[in-house]
Amino acid sequence: MNKSKYPMNKKQISDEQLAAIVKELPKKITKEKLAEIICRLCAIRPLSKEELGHYLRRNPDYLFKRILGDLIAENKLAYLYPNMPKHRKQAYRTPTKTS
Repeated sequence: MNKSKYPMNKKQISDEQLAAIVKELPKKITKEKLAEIICRLCAIRPLSKEELGHYLRRNPDYLFKRILGDLIAENKLAYLYPNMPKHRKQAYRTPTKTS
């Protein structure tokens, strides 16, 4: 049973996957490394800024203002609801590759 309030579009992140990714996080980390880890997490399934903040032990507003916006602009992340950036269930995902 899924107890999360967030939709699981691809699959739920397992504790092992999170542990492996979060284990890489030192207390001080560059913005570039944090962005890389965010992209890896969002490739597993779409995540909200609140979920990312929880998993990465970072302030969600900091992530939104300093990292997520840049990743969207660089097309490294995409909105789950692209036509509604302020959607209350907005999440971030890796963009699909088109040929």
